[in-house]
Amino acid sequence: MMPSFSSYLNFSFFLKCLVFSWIITQFTSCTEPPPLKLTSTQRTEVDTLYLRIVNPLGRQLDSICGANRAQKIQILIDSMRNIRLSEEEKLRLKYLQNEKK
Repeated sequence: MMPSFSSYLNFSFFLKCLVFSWIITQFTSCTEPPPLKLTSTQRTEVDTLYLRIVNPLGRQLDSICGANRAQKIQILIDSMRNIRLSEEEKLRLKYLQNEKK
């Protein structure tokens, strides 16, 4: 039995509605939420809290860096010395091998 014209229209209408709904959903669901907007009072409060936390940390980190500076410099010097000594050793071995030939 052949479907009636009205059932075909209903199916066509349903399909169009489905496609339209899908398109609208795709365009509206992938948007980012609007950025947070603070009042000037709230910005001042946030800045104050931030500075209360960051300023002591900065002083603490500076003191830690100052305390560790001499140790870090000595480690770097020792590392450079070890590299140079190994290079000299390789050159001596190469020189000795060339002398034996």
